[in-house]
Amino acid sequence: MTPLEAHHNERADFDTVLIQCLKALSLSDIGSREKTDQHDVTCDSCHLNRKQTKTHLTGHAVAHFTIPNELFGKIFRSDEVTFENFKRLFRDNIHENVTCNGCSEPSFRGLRFKCDICPDYDLCQRCASNGVITGTHKSDHPIIIVNSEVIPKINRDDIELGDELGHGGFGYVYKSKWLSKNRVVACKVLTVPLFDDASERLKSFMKELAAYRELSGAYILKIFGYCNQTLLDGKGTKYMLILEYMERGSLTDVLNQKEKLSLHRKLVMALNIASGMRKIHDHRMIHRDIRPDNILVSEDYTAKIGDMGIARVISPNHHHTIIGCQKYMPYEFYTGVYDQSLDVYTFGLTLNHLFTENTHNYDMVNRKAILTKQSPVFWELISRCIDTNPRQRPSAVEIEKTLGLFDTGFNQIIRDYPTYKKLPTNGRDKIFLRFYEELTPKVKQLVHKPS
Repeated sequence: MTPLEAHHNERADFDTVLIQCLKALSLSDIGSREKTDQHDVTCDSCHLNRKQTKTHLTGHAVAHFTIPNELFGKIFRSDEVTFENFKRLFRDNIHENVTCNGCSEPSFRGLRFKCDICPDYDLCQRCASNGVITGTHKSDHPIIIVNSEVIPKINRDDIELGDELGHGGFGYVYKSKWLSKNRVVACKVLTVPLFDDASERLKSFMKELAAYRELSGAYILKIFGYCNQTLLDGKGTKYMLILEYMERGSLTDVLNQKEKLSLHRKLVMALNIASGMRKIHDHRMIHRDIRPDNILVSEDYTAKIGDMGIARVISPNHHHTIIGCQKYMPYEFYTGVYDQSLDVYTFGLTLNHLFTENTHNYDMVNRKAILTKQSPVFWELISRCIDTNPRQRPSAVEIEKTLGLFDTGFNQIIRDYPTYKKLPTNGRDKIFLRFYEELTPKVKQLVHKPS
């Protein structure tokens, strides 16, 4: 049997990440934006873009370490990260209520591999090793080794709640401490009583947990686990999602700060969000609430999509429930018949807010967004995103490609301007605007060039 190789890790924060081929004998520590062929280690964003190295391809298996040196709650030395060792360690794992999409074996035993492209596509150890392909799954789709519990349950006593970060209909979010890991996290808390609409609240929590179980990516907020606790009076349960802590808060918080962001930094953040949206759409899901309040920003200004509580799989007939922030919703939302272009619309409004630092108004009678200021850049893209006709809106793939080409081009400009980073923000923006005008026609040609 040919050993499976672990490929690119999906990780977006700037902690140290441990990833390499399972057949190799050693493990390397790298930052999430570095990459190396020496040990087949690479970063989250490279994995997201399905880049390859000299020795492994996008279809190889991925060992996804959300915490350095740790997989499925176990600490691994570098010489322990091998396919044969994983087979031995997890040979008794039984994946209850999971059926292999390759051989149709129910509740199979041993290693489990989950396709990172196809929704709810699982392979047993034998089928993954033999390269079995069924349905829409393809040989170049990366597969991730997962445990019987894709999202681990964490001991409630291991989480120490701190200051409140925010609250809403979902409950409360606290800055917290994961004691055994000595790690700062965000804890989303939902209290479910034994009466009233408790079942709906619990259903909401389980939907969010299911969405995070299905999705992981460089620009989607990372989940570490969940826990629950019976209330002291016995009249309900407290459920918690343990999420990564984003130091700068929401995009709304960032745009309200005194320090102004350069146009290039905003472009990179917009690209982050577009990549996260593309990943969601790759899994045939709709987020339904992409807006500045639900975009979280790290210390280094990496932007990630959070609040997966109302994300859902696309209905075959596109009929969906009416859930979302009214101010950001397109007209078709109120008919209950919509698709992924709804996310593109809310992204367009978010993009205009990002580049103008002005939110839009909303006509309640006509259910229409009214922009108070037009973005100085990417206006054509924004106007297409917020087109009233869903069919005229670009796809997440096209948006990501467009923004990516601008980012690549401007990075070259920066290399040609060694003093760029020393300039004040308005000086940087002047260079960006000049570059933007020059590059726009070239990007249009490349985006729409037949592949």
